Amino acid sequence: MITIGVRAHDFGKATPDELFARIADSGFECIQLALPKAIAGIESFDQVCKRPEPKRQR
Repeated sequence: MITIGVRAHDFGKATPDELFARIADSGFECIQLALPKAIAGIESFDQVCKRPEPKRQR
């Protein structure tokens, strides 16, 4: 069986509940989620991802 998904940000930028309801109401169950593009209040990946500290050279 093939599952077809959508890019979440094609449904606009909103709260998770609002956005996922829009997507589900359209009949989709699979998404590609780019957080800063789709979720209101998240402006960059730095807000949700802890990046490793660069290693210092000796």
